[in-house]
Amino acid sequence: MTTRKVLTDRGIQALKPAASGRRYVVYDTIVPPFGVRVSDKGHKTFIVYRRVAGQHRPARLTLGNYPSLSLDKARERAKAAVDDFQSGVHPREREKERQRAERKRNDDNFEAIAEEFIQRHAVKLRWGDAMSSTIRRELISRWGDKPITDINRRDVVEMLERIADGHKKGKIRSAGGRYAARHAFAYTSKLFNWALARDLYGLQTSPCDRIKIREIVGSAEPRQRVLTDEELRQIWRAAIELGYPFGTLTQLLLVTGQRLNEAARARWSEFDLAAKLWTLPPERMKGDAAHEVPLSSLALELIRAIPRFDGEYVLTTTFGERPISGFSKAKDRLDELIAEQRKTDARGKSVEPMPAWQFHDLRRTMRTHLSGLPIQELVRELVIAHRKPGLHKVFRPDSAVYASG
Repeated sequence: MTTRKVLTDRGIQALKPAASGRRYVVYDTIVPPFGVRVSDKGHKTFIVYRRVAGQHRPARLTLGNYPSLSLDKARERAKAAVDDFQSGVHPREREKERQRAERKRNDDNFEAIAEEFIQRHAVKLRWGDAMSSTIRRELISRWGDKPITDINRRDVVEMLERIADGHKKGKIRSAGGRYAARHAFAYTSKLFNWALARDLYGLQTSPCDRIKIREIVGSAEPRQRVLTDEELRQIWRAAIELGYPFGTLTQLLLVTGQRLNEAARARWSEFDLAAKLWTLPPERMKGDAAHEVPLSSLALELIRAIPRFDGEYVLTTTFGERPISGFSKAKDRLDELIAEQRKTDARGKSVEPMPAWQFHDLRRTMRTHLSGLPIQELVRELVIAHRKPGLHKVFRPDSAVYASG
C-alpha cells in the first residue's frame, strides 16, 4: 500500500502497524521521493526512493528511524540525497566519501601529527623532554583538533604573544615570558619543517615562515641576575618546605650548579656516592661529552635522603619510571613560599616581592661565587661543565693536571 500526503509528526505517530509479514510506505508530498515505511511491528523508518541519474533501476536509501531521527532532520537529509541522485551520485557513496574525508581529517589533525613528531624526533634529542612538554602545553592545547593545514601565521603570532603576555609583571613583559615565547617558536618551526619534509599532510608552507620573533617579543637580552645571600637563604628554606621532588631538585641545583634538565633527569646509576662523584653521560650534556660532578658533603646528604624506588630516575613522581616535569608549576609554588617568608620576615610591614628569578640563575650565581674562591679559572669553568677548547673534557676533583688536547 502506498499513500501520498504531507507528513507531519502527528500523522506519523498515528500510523498503524502493517499487516503481518507486510510493510507499507507513506510518501511526503513536500519532498516526493521521501517517505516513511511502516513495518508489521509498527517500526517507522524514513526512506528515499529514487533513480540515480544515468541508471535504469531506482535505488532506495534508508535515512533513519522515527522518532530517533526527527521529521525535519529527515527532510533535510532527503533533499540532500535527491540532489545526489540527480547529479548521478548515490548518497551511500557520498557518505563513504565524507567518512573517508573525516578519517583523513582526524589523521591529519595537529594533535596526531605533533604526537608523531614527538615520538619520531623529539624524544631522540637531548632537550626532547622540554620540547615535548612545550608542544603539548602550548601548541596541542590550542590547535589539537585543527587540521595542520588550517594553522596559519596569525595563529602562531597569537600564541607567541599570549605566552609572552602570560609572564607579564605589571605592564612590562618579563624576560621569562620572552624566553618561553622564543623556545615555543623554535619548537613550532622545527615541528612544521619536519612535517613539510615528510610530505604526507598536505602542507605547502610553514606558518612560521617570515615571522621575526624579535618583532613579536622583543630582543633577546642576556640574563645577568645573580642572587644575593639572603635570596639564596629564602630559596633554600622554600625548597625545604616544598619537599621532594621539586624542592630537592632546587637544592641540588644550588649545591651543584648543574643545568635544570641535567639534574631533573638524573639516574641512580650515574652516582658513585663512595667516590663522591656524579657522572653525567654525553647524551644528556650540552657539549655531548661526559661530565663528572664532584659532590660536596651537603650534596651527598641531600642525595642520601632521597627515597629509592624500583625505577631508575632519582627525581620522580612515578616511582622512578619517568623523571619529573612541570617545572613552571613548581617554580610558581616556590615563589609563593618565598613571598610568605618575606612577609613573615617583615613582621607585618609591607615588603617588596623578590625580584624575578629563574632556575638557571642558581647556576649563574654559583659560577659568580666560585670566582671569589682561590681556585683556578679552569676549575671554576669545569665545575659547571663549561669546556675550554683544546682541553680534555673530564674533570676529576682529585686531579691537579689538565692535559691539552
